[in-house]
Amino acid sequence: MLNPLLLGLVSSATAALNASALDSSSAALNSLTNIGSLVEIGASGTSHGHGHSHGGESGSGDVHEYWSAMPSSPSSYKVVIGDKLSFKYTTSHNVYLMPSPEAYESCDFSAATELASATYGGGEGDTPNKYEAVTTATGTLYFACQIPGHCAGKQKIAVTVTAAPPDSPAPHLAPGRLGVLLLVAAASLLSISL
Repeated sequence: MLNPLLLGLVSSATAALNASALDSSSAALNSLTNIGSLVEIGASGTSHGHGHSHGGESGSGDVHEYWSAMPSSPSSYKVVIGDKLSFKYTTSHNVYLMPSPEAYESCDFSAATELASATYGGGEGDTPNKYEAVTTATGTLYFACQIPGHCAGKQKIAVTVTAAPPDSPAPHLAPGRLGVLLLVAAASLLSISL
């Protein structure tokens, strides 16, 4: 029989995150201190055979599909807490957060959460809709478009969120006079208490 604590850890590691793992408030989106990288969904930065990357450069005269692409490419992302996800899309799409890996795989929207509608706004030009949110918890987020046929057409992504890497360790300073004095004092205290 599995240890209940271990079973709880395993099930929580595989469970889908809910909407509380995303912060789309203007305070989070505009913060300069806790935003990690900008992750533009569907802007893979790879060439699609027409002379430039899909990294979002302006003036190309080409329509970048971003979240509107079917199938979504790439279909999975790895980010860290604090990264900002950006979904740019046309009025023929929307953004839903799926409640489980099973709902994601089967495109079952019955318990999904709508994050942004087909008329959400905030974008510009050929992509008039833009939904953005900052990741706030570790786990996996499953997103899909609920427009009939889109999820089945693979307009869906899985985003794995991990903890930010620890800051680099503090530099080790060679002990100066104060350091040596503190070491001697600590050793003296240890010898007295033994």
